[in-house]
Order: sequence, then structure tokens, then C-alpha cells
Amino acid sequence: MNTNKPAAASNPLHSSLLHTLFAIINEGNVGDSAYVLAHYFLEHYGELRHLNIFDVASDCFVSRSSVRRFCKAIGYDNFVDLKAEFARYDQVYYANIQSSRQERYKQQLFDEIEKMIRDVSSSLTDDMLRSFVDRIHASRYTVFLIPGAYSGAVKDFQEKMLAHNRIVYVVFENYMDNELIRSLDERDLLITLSVSGVFAEEAAGFTESLNVRNALITGNRAFSAKERYDELYYLSERPDGRINTPVYSRYGVTFMLDVLYSEYARTHQTNLGRN
Repeated sequence: MNTNKPAAASNPLHSSLLHTLFAIINEGNVGDSAYVLAHYFLEHYGELRHLNIFDVASDCFVSRSSVRRFCKAIGYDNFVDLKAEFARYDQVYYANIQSSRQERYKQQLFDEIEKMIRDVSSSLTDDMLRSFVDRIHASRYTVFLIPGAYSGAVKDFQEKMLAHNRIVYVVFENYMDNELIRSLDERDLLITLSVSGVFAEEAAGFTESLNVRNALITGNRAFSAKERYDELYYLSERPDGRINTPVYSRYGVTFMLDVLYSEYARTHQTNLGRN
């Protein structure tokens, strides 16, 4: 069996862990030990807390050292740490499922999204958006540093910006070893996207040591970031930082990036389309 390891992740959040596991199986390399282990962890998600490394190695027909190497490759010191990451998220994970089962879920979700859109619109003023897109336009490289959960929305923004001859880069795994990020300087812009502020807090220890303009997009005003980031763009006006994080993460990020792109397209027009 092939024992090639997947790319490592730096201090992943649970969303990044799931993203990594699904990314491995989506590649379809069914003969890989990485594929076998990722598929096993997803298939046995509900009972993972009861498993031990002996069970995993036996069921997947790999050695215990292979399990440990896999855990290290996706950002965990050992199998116990990987299990702990799943356990920390269980309460939120199943609370979201229970919320989805409510009879009035569609109306409640509509109300939450409507409230979120008003909040984001009020917090990100036209002047702030204009300043933000001017900064992007003036930068040599613009790089988004994000948890894997936001990859779809940011990649959509990345693709649309290409129509304006702007290549935007997206990094969400193994950022400490990313050569592009390490090469950035004062001519560039590094944008960390973290709705809750948790990913930003983890990444700040690394990014603040770089010689680059650091910007942060977050929904958490209570997160102490002023001294760690050069520019702050808030998705919420709530001073206590208490927002519906799933709604802001799933829908707020997409809304904000669509508005940001619209501002860029209007203020930095490019001849679009075929001749």
C-alpha cells in the first residue's frame, strides 16, 4: 500500500480538519494509506471518541506508526490530539443539526441571514470598501490566508478578479512553509480571513513576524487584534463579538466578497469580454 502523506496543515481548526480529510478522499487515490485513513475517520466520525490507535491500525491494515505519521501530516502531534479536535467540535456540530430539524428553520434562517446582511452592510461602509479595493489594486501580490471552510467563497472571488488582470492567491494549509507568503514584503497585502477570530489568533504569531502589510477580516470585534494587524475590516458592529458564527461563515463571507468584488469592478474598470 502506498504510504505517501498528504500535505500538512498548520494548527487546523475543526473545519480545516474536515476540509483536509474530504480533500484527501476527493482526490480518489484509493490505494493510498492517506485515503484509507481519511475515509475511515470520516466513516467512523460518530464513534471516533471510542476508538484507539490499535483499532484504527487493525481496521485499516496499516501500522500504528502509519497512523501517527498521518496525524502529524495533517497537523496533529498524535492520534489523541486528532480525537480531541473532533470531541471539541461535537457539541456545536450536533447543535447545528438539531437546529436544522426545527419546523420553522427556513424562516429562522431567513431572519438570521437578513440580520447578518444588515450588520455586514452597516459595518463595512462604502469608504472602507473603497479603501480596501484600492489597497488590493496597489499591491504587487494579494494573498488570502484562510481556514479551509472558506475556500469555496474565496476561490470564486479569486476567479472573478482574473477578469481584471489581477491574480489573487489563496493559502489555507501549511502556511508556515509557504514560499510565497515568506517572500512577501511591504509592496504586498496578506489578508487573513477569520470570522470567529480563532484562526486569526493562531496565525497572528506567524504573520506579524513577516515584512508585509497585514489585513484582517473578522466578525469578532472582541478579538484583540489591533496591535497584530495593520488593517481591520469587521463583518459585524457587535462590540461583544457575539454573532451567529455559522451564518456569518457560510453566507456572510460570500456576501462580503461579492460586495468587495463589485466595488473593485466599479472603481477599477477593465475592458471585459472578447473582442
